Amino acid sequence: RRAATLTDDRREQLARANALWETAQAFDSEQSVEQRLSKLRQAAAIQTEILGRDHRQTATRLLELASAELDAGQIEHAYRHYSEGVVLRAALLSDQHPETAAAKRLAAAAAWQTIRYGEAEQWLQEALQAEEHVFGAEHVHLAETLHSLAVLYHRMGRFAAALPFALDACDRFRLREGAQTANYANALRTLYVIYDELGQ
Repeated sequence: RRAATLTDDRREQLARANALWETAQAFDSEQSVEQRLSKLRQAAAIQTEILGRDHRQTATRLLELASAELDAGQIEHAYRHYSEGVVLRAALLSDQHPETAAAKRLAAAAAWQTIRYGEAEQWLQEALQAEEHVFGAEHVHLAETLHSLAVLYHRMGRFAAALPFALDACDRFRLREGAQTANYANALRTLYVIYDELGQ
């Protein structure tokens, strides 16, 4: 691995990047959101330059940076970094790896917030396929992705397409977690809204 052949100077730079990241992550009332994101971006850029894009930590940092940007409302930045992170993680771990599927679900969330509904649909469908392959039919991640697809299709006005995903998500949450959970309640609420839109 590239990290194994780092010079002392590069190791020192990497240590500074890690320290910068940790400083940005620490709670500090004097630190603005923009200052925090600036530190995170600097740290991610240094690590990418030193470790290369074929290193697992590079993908992880990009995805963590994207999550921080999404939380801060910087959706375009978040979507770009989620997309980069997904591509790197798929190349490193495989397209069917559960960590890749999780990254795709996050990328989809950023995509639909930027009205990239077609891309959000693609990310979610790919995540669903990977989750079915890795986890099998009963895992809760499948129910979560199915519910996300139902919500997405509802936002797109594709109510008939949303209905089977909402029904499936409700059934899976109920069977997997029970009827007294927040996940089941949210999925049921989505189902009622879709039925209302369809006049049923």
